[in-house]
Order: sequence, then structure tokens, then C-alpha cells
Amino acid sequence: MSEALVKNTYENDLPEAPATGRALHQVFYLPRLSSPIEVWKSFIRYMDEYGKIIKAEGYTWENREKLKRMEEGMQHFFDMREVPPSVRLTSAIEASIYLRESIAKFSHFEFGMLPNRDQAFAEMRDGYPGVWSLDDSLVSIVYIDGGEFRGNFQFSPQSLAMAKGIYEATRDLSYMDPSVDGLYESYFLTPGPLIPDSWIHALPSWMNSQLFDLSVWQWACVVFGFIAYGVIVFYLAKILYGISREWSPFAKGIVRLIVPLASILMIISLSDFLAFQIFVSGYVLRVIRFVEWLCILASTLSAVFIIGSIISDLIIRSKQIAVHGIDSNLIRFGVKVGSLLVATAIAIEGATMLGFSFATVVAGAGVTGLALALAAQESLRNVFGSVMLLLDKPFTVGQRIIVRGHDGVVEEVGLRSTKMRLLTGHLTSIPNEDMAKADIENIGERQSIRNLFRVSIPYDTPPDKINQALEIVRNLLAVDENDPESVKRNTCVNHPDFPPRVYFEEFSASSLSLLVIFWYHPPEYWEYRSYCEWLNLEIVKQYDAADIQFALPAQTTYLAGDTTRPVSAGVYELEVQPERD
Repeated sequence: MSEALVKNTYENDLPEAPATGRALHQVFYLPRLSSPIEVWKSFIRYMDEYGKIIKAEGYTWENREKLKRMEEGMQHFFDMREVPPSVRLTSAIEASIYLRESIAKFSHFEFGMLPNRDQAFAEMRDGYPGVWSLDDSLVSIVYIDGGEFRGNFQFSPQSLAMAKGIYEATRDLSYMDPSVDGLYESYFLTPGPLIPDSWIHALPSWMNSQLFDLSVWQWACVVFGFIAYGVIVFYLAKILYGISREWSPFAKGIVRLIVPLASILMIISLSDFLAFQIFVSGYVLRVIRFVEWLCILASTLSAVFIIGSIISDLIIRSKQIAVHGIDSNLIRFGVKVGSLLVATAIAIEGATMLGFSFATVVAGAGVTGLALALAAQESLRNVFGSVMLLLDKPFTVGQRIIVRGHDGVVEEVGLRSTKMRLLTGHLTSIPNEDMAKADIENIGERQSIRNLFRVSIPYDTPPDKINQALEIVRNLLAVDENDPESVKRNTCVNHPDFPPRVYFEEFSASSLSLLVIFWYHPPEYWEYRSYCEWLNLEIVKQYDAADIQFALPAQTTYLAGDTTRPVSAGVYELEVQPERD
């Protein structure tokens, strides 16, 4: 048995099977679509059974499921491939009632005027179009050559579109089939089970006046319902956003997710209440359904992005990922891209449900995307630059780097720019496009801090003093295993792979140059500076004690008569001759 049959089965109404058996259509109220004549006969029987129930019982809690299934079955009588999915159900119900009301105003239509299945296919093979009108009227039945009902017959799209007009044209005619009388009023003017009939009868007469196919009281329910919906959503968002402002991103996302979910539930409930309890119909109901789908679509897109933020925050909350680091930004970027793709798919599907063709939506999205890409080329270049930074990871947040003359600590890597706190204390932002192309010196990744300096002593320093000057520096940098203080202090500059180096380097222009190199481990900058200060003071102190002088960075002029540096070369005594008159 097909899904359609099961869907329309009234399980609670099945009579006991007689011994002689039971025909399928004695139990199931099903649209029969196998031929034009079967469509017509099935439609009349179907609508008469539906009208008998609502006229005798109205809409009650006991029969609402049965009526709901019958209303869903009415969609099968019509070719609705061009009707937006969001309004197919209500369109089919209203068209069915309009057509049945109109048909009842005319003489009984002879079933033999429509072909059976074999006759219909024979006519089509002879070249006739697969269209059969009822007594040459605007109501016609057509062969379906595509879609889920391919190979069957249904009322044409024109019949669906013109059903209300036909009803309006025949409204004042008397009934040729009195059993149908009251079908329109029972559906359109009778409230659902949530609203007692006594309430409607108690209203003033002017409240039952018709205004654009709706009673005044129905209009009042529509206006009040949407005002209440807007006020509730607005204040719910305001309250939740207010109380969660200082919360963590994860908790804030969970709370704010309530708003779009509540919006979806409320708009669906409001739309169904207006459609199936107030029985708003016609163009007004189509507008309501359109607004409903717009609200659902907007709320769903909002929920998708909020869920994406929650997911990224859950991942980033891991202790292995820095909150403002490149990994966290890569995660955020990836989740945002994923959310955007999901949102795009939902938007396309939502636009299709609203009646826009898939090709039109995709083409519009492509044109819009191209226009945005052209208008935001620089921003997109920065985004792609940030992607390259996130993938290459030349640095992480908190590391000191030098890039394009800027020396500072990275504070944040965003999608558009990288923020650095310069050593001067200033905050600078460098576009990620420039960062991706620049040479970056990552000081934060160094394994040690190298210090290279020279000690200059005068040219007249004796060889033994030169050796003593070298030994003083070597001893200061060495680790004396017998001295705990030396072990504690100098281990940081005596890595097995990088021991300190002290050499008599060269004869410079004005001094003898001693080269000193050491590597400080670990690369803690301020501790390194403290060690350098100690070393410099000790060199000065011990050189002074050893009577080793430092050379000045300039030429020295020695004067004759200086007792500390006697100079005799090139000094001559001149005989002064008396002046002559």
C-alpha cells in the first residue's frame, strides 16, 4: 500500500471486516486519480463526505485529526507543481470548497461525458491534448506528465487559480444539490474547537460584517496576534540579551538561542491558529503564510550562526587552544564559513518554499555574491591573508615579532588585521594582506638569547695582562662545580650545545678587541638583562682589581712629561738664540 493510502487511513473508523470481504474505497476516503472520470467522481464523493462531517459536527477535538487528513488529501486533486509549498494546503482546501459549492449550483454532470483511463490515453495517442473540461466550463482535468503524480490526472492549475472567481460568479444562484448548502459557511465562518460557537454568536452584529472576505472579528484576531507576536519576541530578546551581557560566550550563546527558537514556535502557532481556528482564508491567509515562512527563515538563519558560535566556543574552551590565538581564529573562521554554507542552503530552500524557482534563487545568489566580491575586494584580500596566516602560523598571540619595522607583542589576530602592542606601548593594526606578504622575524620563537659584545683594552697592554683579561671573563662565565652560587647563576649560559666563547679577536683601529659570546637559556628577557648587568659589573670590578684598563673608543694622545706614560721618542732640546737687534 502506498504512503498516500496509509496517510489517509482512518484507523479508528475501520469497521469489522465482513465475511464476504470489503472494497478499498468503502474504508478509505482517497483521491482517485487514475482517469478524468475517476478524478471527478472521487472529488464529489470526497467533498460530500467532508461537508457532511463539518456541517453536522463542526470542528471538534474528536474529529480534528480525521478532518486534517482529509484536508491534506485535497491537495492530491490539483496540479500544484507551480504553487509555493508554504500555501499548498490552504490553497487546495479553499479551492475544493469553492469548486464544490459552484458545482452544486448546476444540474448533475453526467459521468459518461469524461473518459476513463483507456479512453483518455487513446485520445492522447490520436493527438488530442490531455485536457478535459467539465461541460466546456473553466474547470478542467489534465494529464500529469511529471512530478510525483506523473501518469495520473488532476484538476488543472487554472481550475485551482479560478476556483474563487467561479464561486463569486455563482454565489447568488440557488442550489441544484441542496446537500451542499452550508459547506462554505461551515468552513470559513465557523471557528475551530478552541473557540466556542457561543462566543461568536455573542459578538455584536458589526463584528460579523465582511471585510475583504474576512469578518471584522477575524481581522481583529489577525492584527492582535501579530502585534502580540512582535511585542513578545522584542521583549524576550531584550531581557535575555540584557541578563547575559556579562556572561561567558558559551552561556551567552545558549541563552540567546532561545530567541530564534521561541520566535519559530510562536509564529507557527500563530499562523496555524489563524488558519485552523480563526479560519482566515484567501489572499490574507497567503500573506500570513508568506510572513510566517519569512520569520521562520530569518529565525533559522539566526539560530544557525548562534549555534556556530557556540560550537566554536566549545572547541576554543579547550586548554590546548589560546583564546586569542591563531588556532582559535582558524576555528572561528572555519565555523563561520560552515555556518554561512548551511545558512545559504537554508536560505535557498526557504526561498523555494516561498515560491521562488531554484534557478532564479541560485542565479540571484550568484549575482549578489559577485557584486559583493567586487565591492569588497580589499576586505576579501585581508580575509584571504588571515587564512594564510592561520594556516602557516608564523607566530602566535603573545609572541614578540618584528614586521615592517614594527617591534612588539601580538595581541590579537582578526579576520581583517593583526593587532600588535609595540615596545613603546602603542597599539598598531597591520592589515593581514600585508602580514601575509611581509618577512616576519619571530623573536618569541627563539630558543635562547644570544649576547655578543667586545671588550676593548689599550694597545700598550702587556701580553700577560691580555691573557689575564681573557681568563677573567672566561671564569665569570664558567660553572664552578664546587661553588653552588656559580652553578645556580651560570648554568643558564652553559648549554651543552652552546657553551660561552671568549677570544682575543683582533687589533682594531684604536684598541685590542676581546670577543665575548654567550647564549642565555631559557630566553627570559628580563632575567637575561639582570644577568648581563651582573656580568658587566663583575668585569669592571675584576679588571680594576687586576689593573687592566679599558680602551677609549678614540685615538689617545700621549703627552711628554706624563709620569704614568713617559714618552721620549721625537722630543728634542732646542737651543734658544738671543734676539738680535
